[in-house]
Amino acid sequence: MKIEGERDGFKNVLEDFKMSLQRDEGGLDLVELFRYLSAVCREAEKPIVLMIDEADSAANNQVFIDFLAQLRGYYIDRDETATFCLSF
Repeated sequence: MKIEGERDGFKNVLEDFKMSLQRDEGGLDLVELFRYLSAVCREAEKPIVLMIDEADSAANNQVFIDFLAQLRGYYIDRDETATFCLSF
């Protein structure tokens, strides 16, 4: 997935992400998802905004809770680990 130095890095990351979703019918685990989010943010020419809708209806979903916990962890460690930028 490392595409550094290529002119069309953003498009390549998105295509790789799409192919990975098609290949893995069960979906991606959170580690893989965050790798792709990091790659998209790294390759994008402009800042990326992540909007989450219906968060209140997903409050009982453990995968969603884990996703939010991981987002929070990356936000807290943003000074030590430049994964991607988040705003809350």
